[in-house]
Order: sequence, then structure tokens, then C-alpha cells
Amino acid sequence: MIPLKAVIEKELERKNLTKKELIDSIGMTETGFYKMIQRNDIKLSTLEQIGKVLNIPIESFFTNLEKNTVEPDKSLTIWEEKEKNYKNTIENLLQTIRHLSLGKRKSTSYALSA
Repeated sequence: MIPLKAVIEKELERKNLTKKELIDSIGMTETGFYKMIQRNDIKLSTLEQIGKVLNIPIESFFTNLEKNTVEPDKSLTIWEEKEKNYKNTIENLLQTIRHLSLGKRKSTSYALSA
């Protein structure tokens, strides 16, 4: 699991925001926020709020920290790229299934003719 603290701190630094500004923006108490971060246990709705304040897609919290430098205007591009990768994966799987199906038919036909 990626430590949320590291992701949040990195994004706060990039956006030139303080933790206090973030905490106020999401309507939490400082104590509640720090406990949540310390436990690395956060509700999805809170994560969405943090993402909105930091102007980053929620997936940024679940990616490799080195890759976690998503610019707000590039978030759609990331989703489009993921969609393209999924489509390619599905197409490859379909081709494999077709290939295996043809192989079965050939082996079945050989078995019948033998």
C-alpha cells in the first residue's frame, strides 16, 4: 500500500499549500486528519475531497509514487491511455481465444478423420 502521507505531502508541496489549508478545505479537524494519515486509513469520500482540493485524479493516490506527478490537465489523457491499454489487452485475449478455438477445431477434425 502506498503511504498516503507521502503522496499528500508531495502534492501539497507541488501546489504550495499547507496541511492546515488542506485540512480546513476538507472540513476535518487537525487531530482527525493526523490520526487518519498515521493509520494510513482513509475513507474514499475523504480521498475524493483531498483529490479535489489538490486538483489531482483519485487514481494518483494508488499509483507508484515516482509516477505520481499527474498534472490536472493530463488526467483525462491518463484515462484515455488506460482505456487504450485495456482495449489492446482485450483484443489480444480475443485473438488468443480465436487461435485456441481454431486449434481445437483442427485437432477435433483430425481426431474425427483418423
